Amino acid sequence: INNNPDTPSSSTGAAAGGITSPNNPTMKRYSSDAVVELRMLIVVKADAISMSSCAAATVRSIGELPLRGGQPVHLFGGVHLCVASTHPGTSSAESNRNYYDSSDGLAYFYSRKQATAASDASSSTAALWDLKASSYSASGPSLPIPDIVEWSDDGKYCCACFGSRVAIYLARQPEFALIGTAMLVNPFDGARSAVESVKFLQGVLFCATFNSVHLIFLGSISTDTGGITSGDCHMLASMHVPLIRDSSNSFPPIALPMSLGSPAPLTFFAGSLVVSTFLGIQAIPLDNPLYRIGILLAAGHIERACPWFQGIDRKHHEVLGRFLERRGFPELAVSLPGLSITSVVDMCIRWRLTKVLEDLIEAHGLESIRDIDIGSNLSFGAIECVGTFLLSEGKSDLVRQIASECIVSGDEMRREALVLASLMLSVDPSDARRLVKRAVGAKGKVDEDKCWPVANFVRNNLL
Repeated sequence: INNNPDTPSSSTGAAAGGITSPNNPTMKRYSSDAVVELRMLIVVKADAISMSSCAAATVRSIGELPLRGGQPVHLFGGVHLCVASTHPGTSSAESNRNYYDSSDGLAYFYSRKQATAASDASSSTAALWDLKASSYSASGPSLPIPDIVEWSDDGKYCCACFGSRVAIYLARQPEFALIGTAMLVNPFDGARSAVESVKFLQGVLFCATFNSVHLIFLGSISTDTGGITSGDCHMLASMHVPLIRDSSNSFPPIALPMSLGSPAPLTFFAGSLVVSTFLGIQAIPLDNPLYRIGILLAAGHIERACPWFQGIDRKHHEVLGRFLERRGFPELAVSLPGLSITSVVDMCIRWRLTKVLEDLIEAHGLESIRDIDIGSNLSFGAIECVGTFLLSEGKSDLVRQIASECIVSGDEMRREALVLASLMLSVDPSDARRLVKRAVGAKGKVDEDKCWPVANFVRNNLL
């Protein structure tokens, strides 16, 4: 790392998949440009007998990587290299003085160029010998210097910690997208503590402070619209919570009182989260149904998650439904028996669950749809909104049926029929005009609607 030109000449660097710890790096004298030397770790294939006389791996330099910022002060390994640098133009003396000052500088991600990565993937292993530092370039946004950077095993998600705040990014080449942030706060006393350890386990992020462990369920990402839902953060255990005998059935979940000292999440075992503390290995139970549902869904075990729905009382199904929706499983949410018709219709429209909405109309009728409160700021009711959605999904026959039922249901519902029939003019003009005539009445009608001037105008001037 080109950090201090006054240090004697030697070198330290990073491999393509990971880097050496920069806490006490050996510096090398380079030019005034800030660079990082990349080194590749080459595994030696040999049996156990010969391994006693040779190293398990050798190191080969693949070149120098120029940096976007100033002098590098910290390296973070992982799927993509993250380099924390001072601001451009900062002198070496200033960079040494502010080595541990995270407010003075920015962090940048560096990853392999897409063309190079694709060519290497399609070629043989021997192509890795031709890997150069020039095949890497800066990608993603610039960040304040983080305290911790952690990657998921599949390299899809990146977590950056800044004190007590956790930022989660989606690594979608060539850009990085922020998909959510969370502040680790004790819900009982409002205290904040800096994050000391983080780990991704089966699509769920676990964060630990000095005396607490938190769980963060990531938001879902829609492949159709590209939309991202919000995440959920829960405190699993802490030293500073009220004494509670049983929190396994509480909703929302309540943190367990446990004596923890610098816990570090390790893995799952027997329905618990295993953490390492200075008191030894401890297990945090994950008995609450909401925890089980979120973890199983994140791991892709949908069939194993569904039986846990029965562990949550029906009065909490509205909250559970929104939780499932944020996890990207609206089809599971609308199947909850305790979910209101309003929530089901809302999810069906936003997630395009057309078949579920059709079955709902057939089972409950239009009166249940009309009773939905969509707010006082809209000029149209729930019937018009549902009909518009169904028409956009190509369900013109069902919209025609709804409009006909509105016409025969009374004068108040003829306004809804007129709106739906007007929308159908672009789909089936002849049939739509017939519905319009039925909604407003025949031309020359004697008893005109005094409270509905639109009908009078359409009847006497447009038909």
